[in-house]
Amino acid sequence: MPLDLVSPLASSAPGMQEFVCRDPRRASDYMQRAFTHHQMNVLGVPNRFKAQIQTLQLGSLRLSTLAFDTEVELAQDPDPNYLLISTQTQGSAEVRCADRAYEGGSGMVVIDSPYLPVIKRFSADSRRIHLRFDTKAVEACCARLLGHGLERPVHFSPFIPDAAATHRHWMALLQLLLTYVEQDPTSPSSLSAPMVRQLEETALLILLNEHEHTYSQELHSPAPWAPVHVRRAEAYIRAHAGDPLTLSSIAEAVDVSIRTLTQGFRDFRQSTPMGFLKDIRLEGAHSDLRSAKPGTTVAEVASTWGCSHLGRFAEAYRQRFGETPSETLRR
Repeated sequence: MPLDLVSPLASSAPGMQEFVCRDPRRASDYMQRAFTHHQMNVLGVPNRFKAQIQTLQLGSLRLSTLAFDTEVELAQDPDPNYLLISTQTQGSAEVRCADRAYEGGSGMVVIDSPYLPVIKRFSADSRRIHLRFDTKAVEACCARLLGHGLERPVHFSPFIPDAAATHRHWMALLQLLLTYVEQDPTSPSSLSAPMVRQLEETALLILLNEHEHTYSQELHSPAPWAPVHVRRAEAYIRAHAGDPLTLSSIAEAVDVSIRTLTQGFRDFRQSTPMGFLKDIRLEGAHSDLRSAKPGTTVAEVASTWGCSHLGRFAEAYRQRFGETPSETLRR
């Protein structure tokens, strides 16, 4: 896909914010405020450093460009509030997340995890363009596609192969978006709120329907409609997740045998009642820790959600969200 339109944004675009700076520390401070917490290391020639950042807020969607003019490494902390998709438009980059690494030039598309740290190394001539989505918008769109609420966060495979149809569709959408935001004084265009919402939803539908993520298998192979006792059990578990539930108490509450209940979850949810309970508790604790008031402790939140063993809770939480409960609480 040609990248002729994927270039620095036109300065005349309404609401455009531009930042240019040769001081790495000042540039890093600006990026901490505008994007996410990170550590910046200038690996190339220091006196060639020149941060060039453009940002444009379009409703809940943020469009931005990034360049440094010398080799730079960014070690980014995860931010569970946002999903960032980066597209390389010039030069090259190396991206490492967990135990996976990707290298590529123009056209490389990488999806940052909201829950895992990522390390990025940019070549001196690197130019990138970013689309940032609110995590709530991603999860709401996924829930609409599934027809039910989410028991766990949406995790995307971090790399979109350039040979995939998803890549072609993503690049076409990105170029379409830029044709709207790049203003030509002789032929002005406007991007209305309904159009922004439409483009955002189209982008999310491409990602959720075509790219690999937590719910891909369910979306492409919908499970049969669960019987009433499974749905009643799910509702009961959600309502009583903080209580000391047992398999027996759940089965008794929905008036079926343990065997029938367990078989129903296995056949229609590819899970177990206690696995479902664990997911609800972790999601609830994660939400409470993110919005906790000063003075709240991890133990208090864990206890609220029926997690009495702090060690097991912390380990399960770390495996799910890529950080410890105390790290979420501090942030």
